[in-house]
Amino acid sequence: MDLAREWDIRLCAIGADTFFKALVRRDPKGTEVWLWAFEWNHSIRVVGFAGNEGAVLSLLARAPDQATAVLSETEKEMIRFRPEVSLPEDQDDLFATFADW
Repeated sequence: MDLAREWDIRLCAIGADTFFKALVRRDPKGTEVWLWAFEWNHSIRVVGFAGNEGAVLSLLARAPDQATAVLSETEKEMIRFRPEVSLPEDQDDLFATFADW
């Protein structure tokens, strides 16, 4: 994920013989934005951003377009989802940090 590839790693966890992975990164530029990601069974991932709303929205504006559907929306939050779309192996580097472990 190019948007946060160079961010500081705050949590990097692996378990169950690599069937569960967790990653938390923080933007070192002081924008108060965090990325979190979980993967299980080498196929299902959940990824999100948390922190300063304006900074998160600015970050997401630079992200590639993804077809999403809104699951829930209130005045203070929106939950979206999208169907699983596999990336080519040479582009799938979200958990590349684990390769060095």
